[in-house]
Amino acid sequence: MAVVGYMEDNKILTKQALRPIKRAASDQTDACSTTTLHGYVHNRRLTPGPDDLKATWDTLQIFFEEIWQ
Repeated sequence: MAVVGYMEDNKILTKQALRPIKRAASDQTDACSTTTLHGYVHNRRLTPGPDDLKATWDTLQIFFEEIWQ
């Protein structure tokens, strides 16, 4: 949440743009949650489908693009 606060304080992204990131960080049942993303990477039995990956990317894309600039 520190990164979200930094981005909001420095007007890198708007509150509206950061809302999905806040939800993903706080709601571990969300399809974009850090727990789910961690599972995709580290759990060989958790395999996302193409639609899952597309939906997650569509939700988090703006955040990752700003981080990787």
